[in-house]
Amino acid sequence: MWRDVGGVVAGVASWWLVAAAGYWLLSASWPDYAIAEPSADFTAVMLLARVLVGIVCSVAAGAACGVIAGPESIAAGIVVAVLLVLLVPIQYSVWDDFPTWYNLVFLGMLVPIIWRSAKVASRYTSGL
Repeated sequence: MWRDVGGVVAGVASWWLVAAAGYWLLSASWPDYAIAEPSADFTAVMLLARVLVGIVCSVAAGAACGVIAGPESIAAGIVVAVLLVLLVPIQYSVWDDFPTWYNLVFLGMLVPIIWRSAKVASRYTSGL
C-alpha cells in the first residue's frame, strides 16, 4: 500500500515539476514564446511545443509512478484520475484561448501516456 501511495505522490509531483520546468524552459529560451505567453497568443508551432512538454510531463509522471509502485499496482490509474481532476477545470477555463485540437490532444494524451509509461517503467525496474 505504501508503494502505491508513494507512486501516486511521485507521479503527480513529477508531472507538475516537469511542467513547470518545461514551460519555464520554453519561455526562457524562446523570446517569441515569452512574448506570447501572457496573452496565450501562441502560434501553431508554440502549441505543438506545449503539447511536447505535456507528453514529457506525462512520461515522467508514469515512469515515476511505475518505478515506485510496481507492475501490479493501480497507482497509475490513480495518478491519471488525480491529474484529470486537477487539469480538466484548468483546461476548461482556458478552452476558448486555445484551438479545440490542442485542448483535446492535451487532455486525451494523459491517460494512455501515463498508463503506458508506468507499465514500461515498472516492468523494466522489476527485472533489476
